[in-house]
Amino acid sequence: MTTFSYMEGPGMPSQGVPAPANLTQWLVQAVAQTNPKLSNVTLVKSSRDAKAEAFIKKIDSATGGGGGMESEIHVIVMDYNEGKIRRREEVSVTYTRFAPYNSPNFNSQLWSLTPNLSISAPVNLFAAHRASLLNVAGTLRATPQWHIKSQGVIAEMSRQRTANNWAIIKERGRQINQLSDADYAKYKKDMSGGDAAQRTRIKGIYETDDFKDTNGNIVNLPMHYHHVFSDGKGNYVLSNNSHDKPGELWTPIKPMK
Repeated sequence: MTTFSYMEGPGMPSQGVPAPANLTQWLVQAVAQTNPKLSNVTLVKSSRDAKAEAFIKKIDSATGGGGGMESEIHVIVMDYNEGKIRRREEVSVTYTRFAPYNSPNFNSQLWSLTPNLSISAPVNLFAAHRASLLNVAGTLRATPQWHIKSQGVIAEMSRQRTANNWAIIKERGRQINQLSDADYAKYKKDMSGGDAAQRTRIKGIYETDDFKDTNGNIVNLPMHYHHVFSDGKGNYVLSNNSHDKPGELWTPIKPMK
């Protein structure tokens, strides 16, 4: 069995090998690219083993499902040159896509190829020897589905480990944000005390006081008057005589302490 992985996400380059949409085409190209001893690789025919796929689904159903896995069994026949000999090879392979892991940070997919059998002979002898070659290959077949099931467990463990790592990273970020917020709040509190003292000194220099107007605004006015009246429209009368109130629409206001 060969297992592949693929990962992509925002702000990160894609990594690994994505699961092929057309396994037959991908496999023929892979044979040509990965084995320098072979040349002129061509596809003869391909098909799906519906009976074997139905058996897999039956086993998955009996054991509680395949855990989100999707399995296909492909039978692919290809010809290629090996030295001066033109050979034909028939391959039966199980193509399994494990349940993907999707999150806001990244998406990942594991998939695997499990060869069930592979027979090969010179092209001119292949048809005559195919039956006996299949019989021999059948005696070497591994326990069906054991590797796929084990890889499914490994894939789930890998996804869970990745999810746990992201949870730890997010928790660290939350703690750092809390510390940053607390430090900034303390800074603002410390600065607000200094700002208040500075404003008090400035008001002493200019001999003014802060008054809360009737509309809720804070206004700065001279401090040497016992009575200050506001019309709520930004107009003020300052006097040391309470009888200087201009009218009923004027309201006395006092300095803020």
